[in-house]
Amino acid sequence: MGEGKYDREHPYAARLIARERLSKVGSGKDVYRLVFDIGDLHYVCGDTLAVYPKNEGSEVDSILELLELQGDMPVEIRGVTRPLRDALIENFCVTHLPKRFLEAFVQKLASRDRDAFNENFSGEREDNYSLLELLARFSHVKMDGEELCKLLKKMPPRLYSIASSKNVQGDRLCLIVGTVSYKNFLGNVRCGVASTYLTSRLQIGDCADVYVATSAFRLPSDTAADIIMVGPGTGIAPFVGFLQEREYLKNSGYKIGRNWLFFGDQHRASDFLEEGELLRLGGIGVLNNLDLAFSRDQDYKIYVQDRMSEKRVELWQWMRGGASFYICGNAQRMAVDVENALKNIAATVGGISAAEVDGWLSNLKKAGRYQKDVY
Repeated sequence: MGEGKYDREHPYAARLIARERLSKVGSGKDVYRLVFDIGDLHYVCGDTLAVYPKNEGSEVDSILELLELQGDMPVEIRGVTRPLRDALIENFCVTHLPKRFLEAFVQKLASRDRDAFNENFSGEREDNYSLLELLARFSHVKMDGEELCKLLKKMPPRLYSIASSKNVQGDRLCLIVGTVSYKNFLGNVRCGVASTYLTSRLQIGDCADVYVATSAFRLPSDTAADIIMVGPGTGIAPFVGFLQEREYLKNSGYKIGRNWLFFGDQHRASDFLEEGELLRLGGIGVLNNLDLAFSRDQDYKIYVQDRMSEKRVELWQWMRGGASFYICGNAQRMAVDVENALKNIAATVGGISAAEVDGWLSNLKKAGRYQKDVY
């Protein structure tokens, strides 16, 4: 199968060849750089890698035990027969339950149990518990393997910004992944299926099913154009790739524009992701400006948008000179705050009226000079 044939339905088996923790001792986060051997699989800086995770085997075993099902019983998945246990690990989502499953499950409950379900497991809480947690509460409910597979949602791929340049790394592809975990309303610790799969359960030498999802998040076609990148936390990922690509272009004889990165996290000593690579790129003149915002290293919190405001005059000079502006990271708060900071700079330094600033930003988007990779 040629590289163009690898897609959602026909993933590539990428072998994990290295995993390094980027967050240091004292960090409240677990962030890792993962390196995969992708052979001749093609990608461009700004693309994302779609990863099919696998469920925790022990969790699936507990589900089978509660349902009194044998893991080796055969089930048919899209015309292919395989053991139920393997199907639950690889093919189906057991951490988030679709409406069709919950509706069928409720029909199996006695009246008093339906009241308990409606009070504790319905409404806004529907996406905040797993199949195992539900079965543990209503352990008398039973389903056969075929019904279970019919009602569960197919395992969806998770998208991760690629943190490397193929021109530099060749058949190596890098991701920057933070482990997700939190307590839900039941008091149980819930861990992200994909993040824990990548950062702990997938072993060096194992293969993950992946494909490249093409993105519109792209460097300027003009290599001499300046770029401003805002990527706190794991949002730094695509910008590592951007900077590596700019280094490659520079070494290949192209004139490259200036590169400015705003990065932030909680503590410099423990959360300065890719510090060595960023300082190296700065030392060779590829990363021209690096502004850091470590929110909890002082009595008052400082964020990337605050650093932008501090450098607002220079930042506006770059934008007026044709720089492209990029954001990567949290969509709900950070991206909104950064966009508002940029509009404020356009108004206060650039003299663009409040009535015109949204149109100014819209024109930047149309020209490809304002791009977001947010989640």
